[in-house]
Order: sequence, then structure tokens, then C-alpha cells
Amino acid sequence: MELLIDWKAIGVLSGLFVTWSGFLVGIIKYLIERSLKAGDHRLEAIEQDLTDIKETVKDEIGVEADKRRELEREFRELIADLPLKYVQREDWIRLATGIDAKMDALAGKVDEVKDRLYARG
Repeated sequence: MELLIDWKAIGVLSGLFVTWSGFLVGIIKYLIERSLKAGDHRLEAIEQDLTDIKETVKDEIGVEADKRRELEREFRELIADLPLKYVQREDWIRLATGIDAKMDALAGKVDEVKDRLYARG
């Protein structure tokens, strides 16, 4: 029993196998490259979005800082104006007592003047 090996058929089959394998490797390489490009594109888009978000947050922080500075300025102005616009209760009582005492003294003097005028008349 002699085995007949057809070397031409083996050569053709091995050639087809190598060709098919090369074709599959090429397709796999193409798909991997395409996937990497898509991933790079998505990464660039995410980085751009992140940059936009950072700029937006930076602008908003700047606006908030400006608002905070404005509120602090208004608060300091209010503190500076309070003694001019607001009198504490104790201060008012002391002032009113002084004014009342002076008014009583003035009323007493007016009464003395009246008494002198009517006493002569």
C-alpha cells in the first residue's frame, strides 16, 4: 500500500491557507486600526468637552468671585454707614434725657421771665 501524495494539491491547499490567513490577518489589522482611530477620536472629543467644562467653570468661578467681592464691598459700606443711620437704644435714651433736661431748664427760665413780667405789670 503505497501512499500517493499529490504535492501539487498540498501546495495549492497550503497556498490557499496562507492566502486566507493573510486575508484574515489583514481584516483583523484593519478592524483594530479602525477601533483605535475611533477610540482616539472619542478621547479627543472627551478632552475637548473637559476643556470646555473647565473654561465654563473657571468663568463661573470668576463671576461668583466678582459677586462675592461686590457683596463684601456692599457689606463694608453698610457697616461704615450704620453709625450714621442707626442709633442704639442706650444712646437715644441718653440723648433724649439730655434734651429733656435742657428743655426743663429752659421752661423754668421762661416761667421766671413770665413771673417777672406779670409781677411788674
